[in-house]
Amino acid sequence: MTPDDVNALIDADAHPLTDADLAEMTKPPSDDEREEEEEDTSVDKDEEDGLTLGCLATMLRMCTELQRAAQEWDPLMSRSLQFSNIIDGGMSVYKSLFAQKKKARHQLPITMFFSRKNTPAPRALEEKNATERSQDAAAQSEEQ
Repeated sequence: MTPDDVNALIDADAHPLTDADLAEMTKPPSDDEREEEEEDTSVDKDEEDGLTLGCLATMLRMCTELQRAAQEWDPLMSRSLQFSNIIDGGMSVYKSLFAQKKKARHQLPITMFFSRKNTPAPRALEEKNATERSQDAAAQSEEQ
């Protein structure tokens, strides 16, 4: 999100709402919209209402962008820092919720489920090699 995006959003909401706009906002959703909403809610049933991991990440990103914009545009550094501190304080609940959800969703590495099977080395092969070596050594000593 860039400062131009923020300005565009502010400019878009600058005109007052008309009666037609309010009627459009309050009209009940159509059957297609209801089905889409039901599909969306069925995917996130284990999540709290609307507070998915993606939504929380977006909220935190927006707050960071808002703090950055205040620091860039406000000539008084103390006021922008005070504003940033207030935003951090208000967002602390969402930051901790985001951390909890992120930790809960952390996927375990597949290697965690592998275990090394300790099998003894085959003794017969070792004994056979040792026997062959001793026979070779005995044959060489006889030749000399």
